[in-house]
Amino acid sequence: MLPRTRVRRPWMPWVRVGLVAVFVLGAGYAALEFSQRYLGLQKLVIEQVNVSGCRNERLAEIQRIADGLCKGKPLFWFDAEELRQRIEERRWVKGLLIRRDPPDRLSLVIEERKPIL
Repeated sequence: MLPRTRVRRPWMPWVRVGLVAVFVLGAGYAALEFSQRYLGLQKLVIEQVNVSGCRNERLAEIQRIADGLCKGKPLFWFDAEELRQRIEERRWVKGLLIRRDPPDRLSLVIEERKPIL
């Protein structure tokens, strides 16, 4: 009798892991789409940006920057560092606090520099 030996395939466990990962991600995506379309679950997309801590022209300027960079982007995956850099490069801005208010709101709190004279 000849011995029955199987050739070991070292790549086979990785293929299984990949297939399971694809299946789990696909099922999660399908469940998310189904719940958003038929059950009324809201997408976490920025629809409103609230700015506080400044007034008049400065408020309009910051609002324009924030709307251009943030509206329509995912709430937890937008580029907050670019927003911070673009706002803090203004001479009159001392600090910035960015708050995410789910499901669709972003709040910016501006701290202005105090004039010396």
